[in-house]
Amino acid sequence: MPKKRENCSQFNLTNAAEAGNEGKSKKSAANNFSVSKSTLQYRLKNSDQKVFCEPAPVLSVSIFYMLSDKT
Repeated sequence: MPKKRENCSQFNLTNAAEAGNEGKSKKSAANNFSVSKSTLQYRLKNSDQKVFCEPAPVLSVSIFYMLSDKT
């Protein structure tokens, strides 16, 4: 069974992505900041997408405003 890696922090992932953009290899940047290489590759490839660290809201925006107006 493969070794499970701990969840990386947003801070480490950001620093690893910056190191990768500055010319450091993906493998060494991932190892230095304790981030999985595949996660770092995905982040570098999709750097224009916003990454959410929390679950998506359950209510849509229109329902939220409809409920908040009733109080």
